[in-house]
Amino acid sequence: MLRVCIELIFFKMILSPFPLFKEWIDAHAILLLWLLNVEIVYVIMIGLIFLRINESMSRLAKQRIAGKKDLSQLIKNIEYILDAIFIEHQGGMKLDLRYPVGKFQFDGEFTSDVAKGWINEIEALPRMLREAVCNMNDEQLDTAYRPGGWTVRQVVHHVADSHMNAYIRFKLALTEESPVIKPYEEGQWAELPDYDLPIEVSLSLIESVHIRMCKLLSGLHADDMGRTFIHPDSGEVTVGENIGIYAWHGRHHLAHITSLSKRQGW
Repeated sequence: MLRVCIELIFFKMILSPFPLFKEWIDAHAILLLWLLNVEIVYVIMIGLIFLRINESMSRLAKQRIAGKKDLSQLIKNIEYILDAIFIEHQGGMKLDLRYPVGKFQFDGEFTSDVAKGWINEIEALPRMLREAVCNMNDEQLDTAYRPGGWTVRQVVHHVADSHMNAYIRFKLALTEESPVIKPYEEGQWAELPDYDLPIEVSLSLIESVHIRMCKLLSGLHADDMGRTFIHPDSGEVTVGENIGIYAWHGRHHLAHITSLSKRQGW
């Protein structure tokens, strides 16, 4: 009992500076600690992650989401946090909400069959992405796939922006000698007004871009795969490697959406 009281005091000390949590702490903290039977280290972890929630709420305020929607998003964020922290505690596999399919890695030999497999993944993405979001309502589309992360709507619009950039990078590499490409601030792009548009705009755009991209990539020869562009941060990237990166990129963001749907029971 003494340990629980100490944990509760520490929990309140961490969260009390945030007005949003003041009343919630007094009403629910003891119950939360008792139900979860957490050790002090978990209390510290929860407190630190609540700081991320506060940042997320500030972002939501900037997007003019107020009142009940703020509370709804807060509750969802808490659910994600509890899932992420305690899934291993409950005996399940640890889930990385940010990289549900892992980071891009390829250590094998690049062959035409490897390239063909990646191109097939790129070709299939528009259909799979549409299927993943086709039954979502606006509230679900405006749900973040992880605490502090993008909403489903932002993810869809980001895929369109990213793959348009990828298509241009392929063309630059194929027509110029190791051109230096220009990166973009994807986080800031995701805050621009066009990210509020209906997702159909970007779903249609992704379909069109992928038709052209796959036609381009399917017609390349072995020598073309070795052509390069220079990314200011990543360095030299071959056309072949970039095909793999964007096959992975599609799976990466698709998994953000499908794993969210699975966790939420949608």
